[in-house]
Amino acid sequence: QYHSHSFMNTLVGVAMLYRQTGDEKYFDLLQKDYWQGIFRYGRRFDGGIAEFFPTDLRTEGCSLVDWLRLNLQMWQITQQAVYLDEAERTWLNALNFHQTGNGAFGHATLTPTGYDAEYSESWWCCLMHGLYAYSEIVNNTVVARENDLWINFYTPIKCQIDINGNPIEFSMKTDYPAQGNISMGFSLKKKLDFAVHLRIPKWADEWHVAVNGQPVDGRYSNSTFIFSRTWSSGDKIELTFPVTLHIQDESGNEVLHTRRFYRDSFQGYLLHGPLILAA
Repeated sequence: QYHSHSFMNTLVGVAMLYRQTGDEKYFDLLQKDYWQGIFRYGRRFDGGIAEFFPTDLRTEGCSLVDWLRLNLQMWQITQQAVYLDEAERTWLNALNFHQTGNGAFGHATLTPTGYDAEYSESWWCCLMHGLYAYSEIVNNTVVARENDLWINFYTPIKCQIDINGNPIEFSMKTDYPAQGNISMGFSLKKKLDFAVHLRIPKWADEWHVAVNGQPVDGRYSNSTFIFSRTWSSGDKIELTFPVTLHIQDESGNEVLHTRRFYRDSFQGYLLHGPLILAA
């Protein structure tokens, strides 16, 4: 056994090293050797991470933050939405659960009937990393690069972004994850041409996108809906998708899509949208 936080914090550093050097050996190491292994053997169903790999039932706040940060780094490298889905699962389930009523973070023990009532607050390490995670989520909610704007997470936010040197005021209103109604608006000093990339959660069976009340054409690729237009100040994007009950297996596959539900035996999780209700 070895301490997951010490190990995974190093992996976040390897991802940063790849982004600086472009040396493919670092990315291959992360994606093929480590990310896949952690996903299969070290990650718990809610996105929590075992304190000691590979079989510890206690999950550590620092380690789940490392997992969230690693997935965000992997998205920065690849723009593959699978990493955003994984980061969101960890954020809305494991990270939020690990935060106590006084705002601190710590450790919890996973049992066959859920997390044990006994909880260990860790002010000397998990507190700092837990707060760090939320800043990482904010920094990756809306990301602009040249003429592309990625909207990765759905949460109320107001921020200023920069597209090719042009400042834009961006706002988002939503009751997600309770419902799937997202309203986004822009304030621009002049008209701009750029593409918007909307992450569509893996579990969403359908979605609708409108700008200023009119449906828009675009392309769907890798769980992302992409469309381009000339934007004006006051334009609004409306994204809607049903947030419903669904069942996933231990690999995150939608059971009703991939298995013969009444014949196959499997471990599964009942979710409402991204929120895990039972396992």
